[in-house]
Amino acid sequence: MRRNIAILSFIVSMVVFASCGGNAIRHELDDIESYIQARPDSAMAAIRAIDTNALSSPSLKAQYSLLHAMALDKNYIDTTNLSVIMPAIEYYEKSGDAVHRMRAWYYHGRILQNAGNSQDAMYSFSKALDISEKTSDNHYKMLINSILSDLYSVKYIADLALLHAEHARKYAIKSHDKKSEWILDGRIAVCLGNNREKEKADSAYRAYMCKPILDTVIFARNLFNYSQILVGRYPTEPDKAIFYFLSAKNEFRGKPKTDDYYAYAYALTLKGETEKADKIINQLKNRAKTVKSHYWLYRISRERNQITGALYYFEKSIRNQDSIIISNLRQSLVRSQGEYYIEKSLKESERRRADQTLYILMFLIITVVLSIIVFVVRRRWRKKLEIINFLKEETDQQLTVMTENISEIENKLKEYRKKYLLTYKRQYQLLNNLCATYLQPSSKEPKDRIFEQVQLSLKSLTKDEECPSTAEKLVNKTLDNIMKVIRNDYPEFSEGDYKFISLLIMGFEAKTIALMMNYTTKTVYEKKDRIKKRISRSESTHKENILALIG
Repeated sequence: MRRNIAILSFIVSMVVFASCGGNAIRHELDDIESYIQARPDSAMAAIRAIDTNALSSPSLKAQYSLLHAMALDKNYIDTTNLSVIMPAIEYYEKSGDAVHRMRAWYYHGRILQNAGNSQDAMYSFSKALDISEKTSDNHYKMLINSILSDLYSVKYIADLALLHAEHARKYAIKSHDKKSEWILDGRIAVCLGNNREKEKADSAYRAYMCKPILDTVIFARNLFNYSQILVGRYPTEPDKAIFYFLSAKNEFRGKPKTDDYYAYAYALTLKGETEKADKIINQLKNRAKTVKSHYWLYRISRERNQITGALYYFEKSIRNQDSIIISNLRQSLVRSQGEYYIEKSLKESERRRADQTLYILMFLIITVVLSIIVFVVRRRWRKKLEIINFLKEETDQQLTVMTENISEIENKLKEYRKKYLLTYKRQYQLLNNLCATYLQPSSKEPKDRIFEQVQLSLKSLTKDEECPSTAEKLVNKTLDNIMKVIRNDYPEFSEGDYKFISLLIMGFEAKTIALMMNYTTKTVYEKKDRIKKRISRSESTHKENILALIG
């Protein structure tokens, strides 16, 4: 007994300890989630200190998984290991709320993006965007739209890049994120330039450059981009391009990319400063050329009337453009998918409004229909009550009449009983005669006496002096005057034929019919066949029914 109590106490203690341990870890994870946005480095240290073996439930594992992926991303640790986020994906897809499911898919996309798998990343971000419509988390809506804008820019899909940048800026304003709003102002200006919207791009850049600079690296990059736009479009503005390039490089310590240098060299060429341009081009010879590099070299050669060089770089540029087109075609599914989610979001809003209108209309329709039904039912019940009263009066009158005729009905029933008894007795008359013949004293054998009695009874069905015969009368009485129909449709038959047909209909076999009509069995078969042929060749509408009765 004591041993059982000790075991039970140990089990209860373990359960309580596990519960307390799980609650402690959940409290710690909730605490990390509260400050991970503001202090990602502290959150990363706290997450690494957690014993993963103590994560005793799927919900704890999912929460730890999501916070781990968030901490890695916010500390610029570009992991490519999807197993980091999969516990969160698997749990929140089944039982999580929309906010956690949205975040899980966002970081799933970030990990795929780190691995260079932009197509699958696009799917994850699109799914996160779809789920975000069910949440009020403006910060993550901004992050998702911002990263989709980046992906579309890389794929040279400028219109969608601009659309998502504008959405991201809207959510940055809603979440009071001033820096993100400022960054997105610059990105929108770049997207407008890439989308060849000259006036809007210039206006957006001017507005952007009038605002306080919150990050010199980002500001310098946007100036480099604007410099390329100024000499890439028609008409070109080389003076402005050179000014913004030098401002970004010298004043804001920006680091130009290869394309920035080639665009700057082209601007110098337009200004007639060929020596400076050649110096830059010679310094870039050992650098790997990007997609735009051959395009800028083509424009430089063409500006200098170097036809051979211009043709060479033009062909290179065309090949590069072809590769971009092919890449975009391969990614058409991604674009379609992005457009699908955008369209789906708009349609979802329209659907909700349509549903509300539909519910109101349905309510009104149901109210009207119910009113009509009540009105109609009341009218019908009123009519039915009138009919019931009328029927009651009629019934009372009929009951009076029926009461007066009861004696007459009883007399008729007595007559029917007598007729029934007479009919019943007639049915057993042949059996009674046979029994009497068998039992009466005689020198003949009983079977011979019975045979003679049966022979007499059968002969009585086909007496020559009776017309129609007894057999024909019985058939007419039993089968709704079928023999009268046969006489009417086949008047050419003889009285013997009618007797013969009556016996066939009654179901007598050939031997019995032969005995009754003094035929041979062969004659019976031949006569039956001959009659059936005559009936089948006739035009009577009753021939099928008659042939079926004859058999």
